Amino acid sequence: GFISISIILILIKNKPIPSAIVLTFMGIFIMFFIGIINISDMKFGLPLLTFQIPTWENLLVGMIYAGIAQFFLTLTNVMIATVVLVKELFPEKEKIDANTLAFNMGATNLINPFFTGMPLCHGSGGLMAQYAFGARTGGSMIMEGLMELTLGLFFSETLFLLFTEFPMAILGAMLIYTAFLLGKIAFREW
Repeated sequence: GFISISIILILIKNKPIPSAIVLTFMGIFIMFFIGIINISDMKFGLPLLTFQIPTWENLLVGMIYAGIAQFFLTLTNVMIATVVLVKELFPEKEKIDANTLAFNMGATNLINPFFTGMPLCHGSGGLMAQYAFGARTGGSMIMEGLMELTLGLFFSETLFLLFTEFPMAILGAMLIYTAFLLGKIAFREW
């Protein structure tokens, strides 16, 4: 964890080599080095996508267990915190507001359940993490999306293994740095 924090602080202003890339490769190297994953675990394959129509029971249980809590989280984290953060980080972007984020999220969440997808939420933590580790333009989001689609469609089993076994010390350092930056902006606004 301390090594990860040190790498973040050393590379904080290094645009050609963002610390997130270094830390990601370091985490994958560690997993191979200590034997958590092997080359034989790297599998190419298409995921099994199924079309599913939610039942009334699915909808009711989902709304009770997740919907009510998610409603308040969405109001605060998306409608307030993310909009404030966008205005702080990108003051020249006037088109992004709570209505735009809510529409985008709502449209995606109306489609996802039919393909056994997880709910999507725009959040200030994700935005701050992307910004903190070098993503500043729409091009970086396109590049991230293409990488996620490629990995998800062709290496989903391997990706699941990487996500579940990734070193927590590296992930924790990245989250601490992101939380620090979010706190810094929150206290400045306060």
